[in-house]
Amino acid sequence: MLQLLLIVPLLGALALLPFSAGSQNAGLNSEVRMKQVALFASLVNFIISMVLWAQFDSSVSHYQFQEEFTQISFCHLHLGIDGISLYFVLLTTFITPICILSNWHDIKVGLKYFLIAFLVLETLQIAVFVVLDLLLFYIFFESVLIPLFLIVGIWGASEARIRAAFLLFLYTLAGSLFMLLAIMVIYYNVGSTDFIVLSLQKISLESQKILWIGFFIAFAVKTPLFPFHIWLPRAHSEAPLAGSILLAAIILKFPVYGVMRVLLQLLPDATNYFSPLVQTIAIISLVYASLATIIQHDTKALVAYSSVAHMGVIILGLFSNTITGVEGAILLSLAHGFVSPGLFICVGGVLYNRYHTRTIAYYRGLALTMPLFTILFFLFTMANSGVPLTLNWAGEFLSLTGMWDRSPVIAVLGASGIVFSACYSFWLYNRISYGSFSPYLTVTNDVTRREFMLLISLMIPVVLLGIFPNVILDTLHISVTTLLYDISTTTSLSDIGSTGLISLSALIPIKPADDKPRRLTNLERAQFSLPKEQEEIVVGSLLGDLHARKRSLNTYLKFEQGVIHKEYLLGLYEQFKNYCSASPKIHNPKPDKRTGRVYSAIYFRTYSLPCFNKYYNLFYRDGVKIVPQNIAELLTLRSLAFWISEDGKNFKGAGLTLCTDSFTVAEVQLLREALKNNFNVNTSIHKISRANGAVCERIYIDKTSLEEIKPLLKEHMHESMLYKIGF
Repeated sequence: MLQLLLIVPLLGALALLPFSAGSQNAGLNSEVRMKQVALFASLVNFIISMVLWAQFDSSVSHYQFQEEFTQISFCHLHLGIDGISLYFVLLTTFITPICILSNWHDIKVGLKYFLIAFLVLETLQIAVFVVLDLLLFYIFFESVLIPLFLIVGIWGASEARIRAAFLLFLYTLAGSLFMLLAIMVIYYNVGSTDFIVLSLQKISLESQKILWIGFFIAFAVKTPLFPFHIWLPRAHSEAPLAGSILLAAIILKFPVYGVMRVLLQLLPDATNYFSPLVQTIAIISLVYASLATIIQHDTKALVAYSSVAHMGVIILGLFSNTITGVEGAILLSLAHGFVSPGLFICVGGVLYNRYHTRTIAYYRGLALTMPLFTILFFLFTMANSGVPLTLNWAGEFLSLTGMWDRSPVIAVLGASGIVFSACYSFWLYNRISYGSFSPYLTVTNDVTRREFMLLISLMIPVVLLGIFPNVILDTLHISVTTLLYDISTTTSLSDIGSTGLISLSALIPIKPADDKPRRLTNLERAQFSLPKEQEEIVVGSLLGDLHARKRSLNTYLKFEQGVIHKEYLLGLYEQFKNYCSASPKIHNPKPDKRTGRVYSAIYFRTYSLPCFNKYYNLFYRDGVKIVPQNIAELLTLRSLAFWISEDGKNFKGAGLTLCTDSFTVAEVQLLREALKNNFNVNTSIHKISRANGAVCERIYIDKTSLEEIKPLLKEHMHESMLYKIGF
C-alpha cells in the first residue's frame, strides 16, 4: 500500500510527458487536460492515504504496512508508518491537490513541467515520512530541494526569484551537510542506518552530544529557528502561490518529524542535556518573529514570519519531552499545515490576482466590496491567533501545558506568542478589511467558486479537529508514548515522574531492567520452566540459527539474526524476555573480507538456566549441533514454522528449500522422515557444492506439499517471515 503512495504521483508525472506544452487545443495537448491529469493523480493518492488511515490499528506501537526492498545495493529500502507519520502523510496528500488548484489559471509558461515538479515533489515528501532508514531519510529530506529550487527560480514572482531560489537551496543544503556527517559516523560505528536497529543501540552521552549537534543544525535551518530563518521570508515572497503553500504546509514539517524520529528517539540523553538551550532559542525565535511580523509591509512576508513564530511554539512542545507536549506539537504542526496555506491563498492568491500588489498600505475597506472574502479571511485570522475551538488552539494549549510540566517560566514566555499572534493577525485583518475603500483599488469580484472551495476545504478540518481533537490524539497516544519510552529507558526511574515520561512498567509487563538481578541464585534459576509454546519454538529455532551454550551446570540460549530480520528477532524477544537479563543488542559491525560490505546482527541471550539443559543434551554432542534421534516426537507445526522462518528459502511458484548444510546425511534423512510422518510433506534432496569441494544436502519441499501446509504454518509465523512460504 505504501508503494502506491510513492508510485501514483510518478505515474501521473509520466502521463504528462506526452503532452505538448503551450497548445490550447482540446485534444491531447490541451493545458486543461494536463491540469486534470495532475489533479486526478493527486486525488487518487489522497484516497489511498485515507484508506491507510481507515485500516491503521492505533492499539499497537510498531510500524504498520511495512514493506522492504533488499535489492537496492547502497541502502535498505524499508517503508512503514506509525501514528506520527500517518498524519504527516495525510497532510501531504491533502495539500498537493490544493497546490495544483491554487495556480489553476496563473501558470502561463512551462505548465507541464510545473505540474510534473509538484507530482515528483509529492513522492519525495511522502518518502520522507515513510522511510525507516536514516540514510534514505536524509536523501529524500534533501532531494525536495531540487524541484523546489526549480519552482521558485522559474515560476517565481519577480527577478529576485533567482536569488531567493539559490538562497533556499544553498542555505538549507549547507545546514544539512552536518546531518550527513553525523549519519556517516553512525553507519561507521553501528553498520546500519535502519531506525529500528538504531533505536536498540546504546550510545554514550559524549557521542550523542556530538551527533546531536550535527542533526540539530540541519533541523534548525529547515525549521527555521533564529538566526537561521533568513531564507524563508525571501523564498515565500518570490515563490508562486503553490510553492508558498507547499513550503509552509509540508516542507517546514520535515524538521519537526526529524526531531521526533532522530533527536528524541535515537539521541535521548543529548536531547535532555540540550533541551534548555533549544527552549531558549525557541523563545527567541518566537518573540523575534512576532515582532518582525508586526512591522512587515508585504502580505506574504508577514505570513512567512508568522510561520517562524508558530514553529517556535512547536519546538517548545517537542523539547518538553512530555507526551502532552509532543502530541500538542503534532497537532499544531497539522493546524499550521491548514491555516498557513489558507492565509497564503487569501493574500497571495485572491488579493494578488486581482490587484497585483502585496503591499499592505494599498489595501483598505475590502469588506465593502468583497464580503465573502472578508468572512473567510476572518476565520483564518482567528485560527492563526489560536482562538478556542480551532485546531491551532488545541495544539498550542497542549504544547504549552507540556512545557509547563518541564518549566513554568518557559511556558509563560511561550504563551506570549499567542498574544503576539493575535496582535499581528488582527492588525492585518483590520487594516485591509475595514475603513473607507482604498483609492488605489478598483471594485472587483468577490471570491470565485474555485477559491471558495479551496478556502473552505482548509477551514473545515481546522474547526472539526479543533472541536474533536481526540480523533487524532487517540491514534497518536500509543506512538508518542513509544517514542518517549525510548527516552525514558535512558532516564533513571526516579526522574520519570518529574519529566512527565511514561513509566517503563506501563509499557512492558515485566520488571524494569534495574530491578532484575544480573546474577540469579541457584534457587531462582531452578524456578524457571518453559511452557509448551516456548518449547516448540526452541526446537524449531535449534534446527535453524539458535545456539545453546553450556555454562557451568546450566545452559543459555543465544538468538541472533541479521538486521534485515530485526522484526522477527524482536518478536522472539517478546516470547523469551522473561528469561533474559537484557534487551537485544547489536554486534559490533565488521566488513566482510570478500565483499568489503559491513554487516551487523541483532542478538539477545537468556539466563543460564537448568530448564534449557535438556535441549543442549538433545541437540549437541561434544559441542557440535546434531539432529536428535527422536526429532519426529519433538517436531510440531509451530516448530516447523520457526525452522522455516530461520532456514527456509522460497522459490516463487516452485516450493521451498530448508538449509541443512551443517547436518550429516543421516540427520537430513531423519528430518525428511519426520516431515513425511508428522505433516505428510513430500521432500527431495538438493545437493550443493561448496568452494572447498564439500557437498551439502538441503531438503526441498515440493510446491504441492507447501500449498497444503502453508495455511497452517501461517498461524504460527511472524508476519515479517510470511514471504518464505509464499504470502
